[in-house]
Amino acid sequence: MSAERSGIMHNKTNEGFTLIEVMITVAVLSIGLLALASMQITAVNDNASSSHRTEASTWAQDKMEALMALPFTHDNLTQTTPGNPHSDPTQPSDDYEISWTVDDDISLPDTKQITITVTWQERGLTKTVRLVSDRSMY
Repeated sequence: MSAERSGIMHNKTNEGFTLIEVMITVAVLSIGLLALASMQITAVNDNASSSHRTEASTWAQDKMEALMALPFTHDNLTQTTPGNPHSDPTQPSDDYEISWTVDDDISLPDTKQITITVTWQERGLTKTVRLVSDRSMY
């Protein structure tokens, strides 16, 4: 019985992919995966940087609250000279350095301006967060 009589027809066209088509597909897929990997690395680095900045902001806020609770004439609230800030000998973390300046010479009488500076190292660069507030005697 011939193939035509049994209803089975053999198509002479080649089905499937050529080697060039497969190589192009693999190349396009590889480029896409490399782009995704690059985005993932960037996201991880940005998350770490955000974490450091959040922690530094928290340290600055904690120090500001502690200074605001002190009496107006406390030693930690005495005027500082440029380049000679107050610093905490008991730093809360080895990764962060906290210092602050006090300026009595602002336009409001009986008021001090407190500037908290928190610094840390991140990927070889020095990063800084500053928090500024005024403290009134009253």
